[in-house]
Amino acid sequence: MAERYAVATGNWSAVGTWDGGATLPTTGDDVHANTYTVTIDQDVTVGTLRTTAGGTAAAGGAFTVSGTRTVTADCIAGTSKCLVINNSSVLIGNTTG
Repeated sequence: MAERYAVATGNWSAVGTWDGGATLPTTGDDVHANTYTVTIDQDVTVGTLRTTAGGTAAAGGAFTVSGTRTVTADCIAGTSKCLVINNSSVLIGNTTG
């Protein structure tokens, strides 16, 4: 399990949105918004989505869903909303905060 975090506001599918700029978060990763807004524009499966601080990531930001998507993750909110999801999408996981 790796800690992954956004380094810019942008689409989930853009590697430039993520630390390292070379890969997308994957199954088992703890993913932090890190004060940015990340638009989930594809189906995703990760360990957690978080707006809490991490080892490197700052608290804040948000994840939003565009289109019809399946998000498989536990969502852990800090002081900001963690995940904004529309009626046509599915969240598989638990929510905290």
